[in-house]
Amino acid sequence: MEWLSKCVNSLYSSPSSECCPSAICSAPCLPPLAASEPLPPIQASCERACTQPCTQHPAVPSNLNIDQARQLANTVPTYAVHLVLLTGKTDWPAHIEDDEGVAQALIEAIHERKGSLHRAPEAAFHVAQQQQDKEEDEVEGAKENHTVKGSTGHGSSTKKEPFRVLVTCAALASPFSRQRGSLDVLLLPDNVVIANVTRRRAGPLIDFCFGRGTSHFNVHPSPYRTLIMVCGHGRKDRRCGTIGPMLQTALKDAIQQGRNACWEQGQEDGALDDTAVTLVSHLGGHAFAGNMVIYSHQGQRAIWYGRVTPCHCVDVVQQTLRQNRVLLDLVRGIFEAGSPQKCANTVVNKTLLDW
Repeated sequence: MEWLSKCVNSLYSSPSSECCPSAICSAPCLPPLAASEPLPPIQASCERACTQPCTQHPAVPSNLNIDQARQLANTVPTYAVHLVLLTGKTDWPAHIEDDEGVAQALIEAIHERKGSLHRAPEAAFHVAQQQQDKEEDEVEGAKENHTVKGSTGHGSSTKKEPFRVLVTCAALASPFSRQRGSLDVLLLPDNVVIANVTRRRAGPLIDFCFGRGTSHFNVHPSPYRTLIMVCGHGRKDRRCGTIGPMLQTALKDAIQQGRNACWEQGQEDGALDDTAVTLVSHLGGHAFAGNMVIYSHQGQRAIWYGRVTPCHCVDVVQQTLRQNRVLLDLVRGIFEAGSPQKCANTVVNKTLLDW
């Protein structure tokens, strides 16, 4: 009701504002996260669709020097919020903060507010299974993953999680922005798209996302029920720049095959509806290429995979997207929106996922 009241008040303070909790909204605050059914439990899987040598998918070049020795588990630093910039391109500089645009301005704005950004536990990501404690400097790529530490998390009865904001550029185009020099920003776990974000409005956007500001932004429901983000940051590292496009093609093919199979069998399976695959900038852990993060269930769950090859993509679609199964030897981390206590109890086979 507080959010609706602010929206109504905004109609009098801003004649151009429009507000509707279920559609586009222009208001000084975000709509609350929609109440949803509990996320389905995560099951473990070790199956593979392709026998080796595979003749159906392109092989990852052997000269890329992928790290096959180190354990993948716990190689994603804990984070709370993910801002995804819909740039419509893939030629990002090696460090996205070097481009004098929205990404740089957002990262600077988060740094300026370091230690003062807070969100309710229900509106932030938390680990979805018990993981071994690791120091930050032990996590490969943590310092370069464009994570900015804000404040400690709240609501945990045990160790408090660090509150980080992750900023990533995506190749998806901005469907809603109309102002010159602006773009859309996808906010997760809220799964909403904020339109017309410019460099000058970066600071107000951060305040808006954390309930601190008074600026108005146009907010749209995300068109993606499931979004697969594949690292294809070629200017950052040749490994992801090479493997990323291969995975994007294989995933799109696997998704279409899954849809075709449902149509032919006369089945309805909403797991693949409103699903998109996009290349993104650095996700950390280039030594583990190919890297991807799967945001499913309206952005409420994030499954991070590493060392993915085109041969894995059918299983990613059939098992992870359709059956809520994780491929154990690819898992880098699993996060969910909600209280830390709730998220820690979503894994069914804990003996397999307790790292």
